[in-house]
Amino acid sequence: MTKRLKVGVIGLGNMGRHHVKHWGDVPGATVVAVVDIDAERRRNFESNGVTGYSSIDKLIESKSVDLVSVTSPTSLHFEHAQMLLEA
Repeated sequence: MTKRLKVGVIGLGNMGRHHVKHWGDVPGATVVAVVDIDAERRRNFESNGVTGYSSIDKLIESKSVDLVSVTSPTSLHFEHAQMLLEA
């Protein structure tokens, strides 16, 4: 039995929605977490085993993912990636 990769997506704007959708097409991968500061955006994805977080810190604390797509605004990519790499 092959281990399924647990995926998180940070940022649920246009690009984030595409990442969530397309990770669903990747064999062996499952989106289990999303992060967005907008509660309504998170609620749109919180179902079928997907947990929504309001911050990257909360995602990191959960230790629930194996990999992450950073789809937040480009100006925040470095900061968000640095947080994840340091964790």
